[in-house]
Amino acid sequence: MRHSEELWIAIVALLAALLLASSEAVTGGVIKLFSNYAYWLIRIVIEATLFIAVLYAIEKIIASNTARFPVYIFAILLSLLPFTLAITSFDLILGLPELGFNDGSNLPHSRVGAFGLELVYLFDNHVILCTLLLLPRLLKTELMQSIDKDMGDVNKTPLFFDTISPPLEGHIYHIEAQEHYVRVVTTRETRMALYRFSDAIRDMPDSLGMQVHRSHWIAYKAVEGLLKDGQNLKLNLSDNETVPVSRSFRTQVEAKFSTKKINSPTT
Repeated sequence: MRHSEELWIAIVALLAALLLASSEAVTGGVIKLFSNYAYWLIRIVIEATLFIAVLYAIEKIIASNTARFPVYIFAILLSLLPFTLAITSFDLILGLPELGFNDGSNLPHSRVGAFGLELVYLFDNHVILCTLLLLPRLLKTELMQSIDKDMGDVNKTPLFFDTISPPLEGHIYHIEAQEHYVRVVTTRETRMALYRFSDAIRDMPDSLGMQVHRSHWIAYKAVEGLLKDGQNLKLNLSDNETVPVSRSFRTQVEAKFSTKKINSPTT
């Protein structure tokens, strides 16, 4: 684990122990008070250590692409059993009443039933502490997802660019299907590439542009205006090319470029 996460675990364990210890009413002087704090510190350290050990073991065994939340839930549930066993044994060693022992009664007790109740009693506290220990991971995951969402696909390199040699220069404006080839127009050059148009469209980020015709893809930033000729719609690009818009894409195009100027053909 990273050092920052280890530091967080230590801080959370310490704070949880201090909070639980301070919430108990203790009589008997300084020694009794100190013993109470020491008890809760040891108890929380045992709990945190067992959970982190179980989590680490699970992550070592499973595939790296397994969803994180099911792993965390499984680690919390699985670590509850050894934690309950450890704390029960710890309390018995200290002479505290557990499982019917040290309670001053001679009544028969069901050890299994009493242990089951211990699992139930400790469950909510265990879940809360484990969740606090996982907080850095949870926050990091949310942060990374938020960054990826904000950045979108702008910085992604279209996969079909990798097949073009030498690499294209400039920013892409327009892709046109021409039989088994695609004609790629950038701000610096025009190139023919042996590539399926459908694959090129699939590889292009949605944040950069859109398909407007069965044979044309355009970059948003390349569009200068719309050209309406009767029922036909075309796009004027900044490189002075004109691209037709299919009926199936017309609604999307008009909505996307509603702020662009609309021209009519000169007669």
